[in-house]
Amino acid sequence: MKRYLTNLKRAIAYFKQGWTSYDWDYAYFESDIAFKLKRMRNCFHENQIAEKDPQTVREIDVALDLLETLKLWEEVSAEMHHILSQKCGIEMKYVPVEIAGRKYTKLDWISNNGSDVAAYREASMKQVKYREEEYYKHKAKTFKFIADNMGKWWN
Repeated sequence: MKRYLTNLKRAIAYFKQGWTSYDWDYAYFESDIAFKLKRMRNCFHENQIAEKDPQTVREIDVALDLLETLKLWEEVSAEMHHILSQKCGIEMKYVPVEIAGRKYTKLDWISNNGSDVAAYREASMKQVKYREEEYYKHKAKTFKFIADNMGKWWN
């Protein structure tokens, strides 16, 4: 009976994770990995494995921290756009356009104070390129750490 309840709890936890995850979005892949690692870490604590092998739990915690930092990179990038656009007096707005006699709206950069939109685009794209390079380096480091250690965690 205890095994049945344990299996039921696990199934419910995975159901909830699957329900809020989407197949088309890479960020959910990272979330799914973190979900599994958290469950493993908790299992190691519940079954006193953590006391016998504290190194494994520390490594899992490092992997979780690295995965969490990936989310922060995305937030930093969004914040950078916000700060840069406020500094330059430029924002994203829907503007009306007419194509083949039909009226539409499109999202475009608009200057609030006569700022040079092209210069802003160039400056922001340099920042984005730099941030993306750093983000991908961190992502490579994160997944290399997981790949190098996960064999030990599951054995």
